[in-house]
Amino acid sequence: MNLRILGKDGPYPKEGGATSGYLLTSANATVVFELGSGTFSALAEYTDIWKIDALILSHFHFDHCCDAGVLGYALLRFAAAGKANLPLKIYCPATDSPLCEAIKSIKAFELISVADGDEVTIRDLTFKFYKVNHPVPCFGFKVTDGKRNFAYGGDSNECDNLEKLIDGSDLALLDGGFLEKDWSLQKPHLSVKRCADLAEKYGVKTIITHQCPDYDVFSVAEEMNKETDKCILAEKGKIYGI
Repeated sequence: MNLRILGKDGPYPKEGGATSGYLLTSANATVVFELGSGTFSALAEYTDIWKIDALILSHFHFDHCCDAGVLGYALLRFAAAGKANLPLKIYCPATDSPLCEAIKSIKAFELISVADGDEVTIRDLTFKFYKVNHPVPCFGFKVTDGKRNFAYGGDSNECDNLEKLIDGSDLALLDGGFLEKDWSLQKPHLSVKRCADLAEKYGVKTIITHQCPDYDVFSVAEEMNKETDKCILAEKGKIYGI
């Protein structure tokens, strides 16, 4: 499996950046998870849009799903040209969010609700979903190709399920939305320090994403490197082997 970073900022993009968006590929599958502001153009740079097997949305906040709409418009055009087979399946939480309803209204998509513990197979990849700790319904997942395991925490503060999905993974992608000085259990995201603590606790190489443009990268890197040597900061456009 390979992971490509389409965007790693949050909750808004820095100049020239993009919010959460990721491309996961395997021998047989092409899966996009999250498609926030600025990620569609990056996605189109790295893959043929009509070859996507599925889209996973952890939750319905703008910085994770706003470019799903333009993906839908593109797929409708490609389908009319005979390139895309529709509908594209979107795996997401069950919610009455207006954002969910707006995406559901686009005829290019079929939304499929997931619940805690659900497993979904997409070609040669099997995903298990875990409900995590965020103000709105949100799911992380662990995915395997039968050889390697990758964990994505979604947007989450500390919770048991977050630790369950990280444990036994070969690579994790975690939300480090705060520096420790600004973090509390009431916040919607982990701190960079707490991402690093989890990486060290479970011995898992971890990429820290959802990086807030309010912080300078040197402060973020300093907090990360104090805790472990197992973490790196996500970089837009970079590909990571799993």
